[in-house]
Amino acid sequence: MNEENKEIVWEAPEFDQVEKGAGWYLVFGLIFLGLLIFGWLSKNFLFLIFIILSGLMIVAFSKRTPKEVRFKLDEDGFSINKMLYRFSDMSGFAVVERGSKTDLLVLRRNVVTNPYLKVPLVKDVTEEVRIFLKTKLKEGTYEETLVDTLIDFIGL
Repeated sequence: MNEENKEIVWEAPEFDQVEKGAGWYLVFGLIFLGLLIFGWLSKNFLFLIFIILSGLMIVAFSKRTPKEVRFKLDEDGFSINKMLYRFSDMSGFAVVERGSKTDLLVLRRNVVTNPYLKVPLVKDVTEEVRIFLKTKLKEGTYEETLVDTLIDFIGL
């Protein structure tokens, strides 16, 4: 932490990349095919369109490599690249330590839709970030949702 300016800066990949082998694509393909057959037999063409678009998006996301992102905490707030989130627009934070994976900083924003801002946190700065944020926001806990668990499980 820079004591004069009171800022913490780190860079991290935007997400943890999980290698997907042939088995992953085989299971995905079988599930995809099963859903397509179900949609066809039930004559639900809107469902078919949804499954096809979803399948294309999942394959596209599975092949993405993470970009390196710059994060900064300072007296003004929290920045991702150049986008600033002010502390006055937040109600709390939590740090989720995830073992061998990158830790996770979860900022609770004062908005109705998508109130959680989840940020990868390099282990070197985890404790420093926690100490800094305790002076600005209330520390709480974050329980991972079913969607979070499912995304981690399938490796997206």
